[in-house]
Amino acid sequence: MGIFSAGIGCTNKSDTLTVDEKTSDSGQEGKNSGNINKDGLLKIHTTTSIISDWVTIVGGERVVVESLTPAGKDPHTYQPTPKKVAKLSNSQLVFTIGLSLEGSNITPLLENSLNPNTTFLVLGTKVNPIKAAQTDEHDEHLNRPMDPHFWLDPSRVSIAIDEIKVQLSNMDPDSSDYYQKNASVYKGQLSDLDQHMRSLFQKIPEKDRKLVTSHEALGYLEDKYGFDVIGAVIPSATTDSEPTAANIAKLIDEIKLTKVKGIFMEKGVEEKITRQIAQDVNVQVITGLQVEYLKDGESYIEMMMTLSELIHNGLK
Repeated sequence: MGIFSAGIGCTNKSDTLTVDEKTSDSGQEGKNSGNINKDGLLKIHTTTSIISDWVTIVGGERVVVESLTPAGKDPHTYQPTPKKVAKLSNSQLVFTIGLSLEGSNITPLLENSLNPNTTFLVLGTKVNPIKAAQTDEHDEHLNRPMDPHFWLDPSRVSIAIDEIKVQLSNMDPDSSDYYQKNASVYKGQLSDLDQHMRSLFQKIPEKDRKLVTSHEALGYLEDKYGFDVIGAVIPSATTDSEPTAANIAKLIDEIKLTKVKGIFMEKGVEEKITRQIAQDVNVQVITGLQVEYLKDGESYIEMMMTLSELIHNGLK
């Protein structure tokens, strides 16, 4: 079962509830035949193309899945069309990343457009998330937000897959064995992916396992695979922020001090500033970093294979 075929933390009840001020028990909802459309399929919405891939794999032919953020679009900044928003009212189940990944472009839509009986699950709170990067030397005693980019760690994705499986089974108990089988097969592929990434990253000299990126998105690679995240052009976990002159000056100093080999640049994210910083410190710009979304027709595993190869080739 190879990858080439193509939370652990405290469960907060408020993260898996119906929208009508979270009074319904999702297990009871699963016993309601009204959860299934007349065509026998669960109607599900997600906030990112990455979650849609996971739900489609676990749900298989028993679900219809649509993402508010289509393939190729950044969930931090994409504004869903009115047509997509209108479809939310027909959704029985919504999966989100949470942890502030979905910003002002999406969060109000979820608050105002969902059917009161829609079940809503935040995945990010259930996977033992890490703190976002410390962006200021004086903020170590402040409450830093959690990093939403948990999908950079396949073992945390495996936890999310279990959450998806449980929720689909609650909504459609007659298909629980089917969802269990699909989840089990996919978790095996995630384990293979984890091993492949670890093997690939170990080929990078330890002194060169240093990451500078367009925004603070690779913290889970530091947590799981031993990288050192030096900084980012946008010192924030979201791409809808902007760097200050002080941020840029600090990053330049860090790059010079740590002898980073290059800056991994995301398409459309402060490209001009990134190239200027790289020129000032005489390091390469490594293009092609893709973290927030899938390309059209791409799977999560394919995205992670591409990302890990890019990092390996850029730092080896």
